[in-house]
Amino acid sequence: MLMQSARALARLAENPVFATLTKPHLLHLFQHSQLHTFQRGDTVFDAGQACNGLHAVLDGCVKVYARASDGHEKVIDVVSRGSTLPGTHPVRTGPHAHHARALGDTAVLVVPHEVLRNELHLHSEMATRLLDDAVRQVHRMMREIETTSLCSAAQRVCDYLLHLPALAEQTEQADALSDALSDGPSDTPGGVSGERVVVLPVSKGVVASLLSITPEHFSRVLRELQTEGLIDMQQRTIRLLAPDRLAQRR
Repeated sequence: MLMQSARALARLAENPVFATLTKPHLLHLFQHSQLHTFQRGDTVFDAGQACNGLHAVLDGCVKVYARASDGHEKVIDVVSRGSTLPGTHPVRTGPHAHHARALGDTAVLVVPHEVLRNELHLHSEMATRLLDDAVRQVHRMMREIETTSLCSAAQRVCDYLLHLPALAEQTEQADALSDALSDGPSDTPGGVSGERVVVLPVSKGVVASLLSITPEHFSRVLRELQTEGLIDMQQRTIRLLAPDRLAQRR
């Protein structure tokens, strides 16, 4: 997988951490970083490997997971373009705590911690955004611990579906980003009301592991929701027929 520099810069500007940087500063950061491309199944990093920089996903999707000695895997996060991989922020030192693997053609920019720290001294707004990004990841993981501990499998599935961006929103975001490094990122918040179509961004097995249920249980919950008239499912494309009723199931 090859990625042109102009496209990579546009993807980097999409990341909220770097969105306030000017083009010259963004280019400087990019030129002092390493762009890595991966195919489906390639290892991005392994637990115990030295963490040498902030990992920003520019394209594709990365699965972050823990692996037991018996080979069993637990998905911790699924990170797509415009986001950073958890555990790679410069405030953390030491080796990677988890494994990361590409789920398709993927591009990841590794910004060395030293380079990033130098930029942080020059751009206080970037420091604030980096802290916001780290806090957001912590809050999301705390919320996942809460839902895994207190919510049923069906409630977790409903909550996951309701938080997926609608297909129309994904298309609008892709169109807006195709023009412009200067345009910066756009936020398209989704609501609960109104029928909409969502697409599972990864396989059902990966989603199931993320939700701490078996693939069979995940499929069974989806079938039950379809039988109840709450969703209509065609492979990974799911039409939410009654989002308000799904929300009541959470």
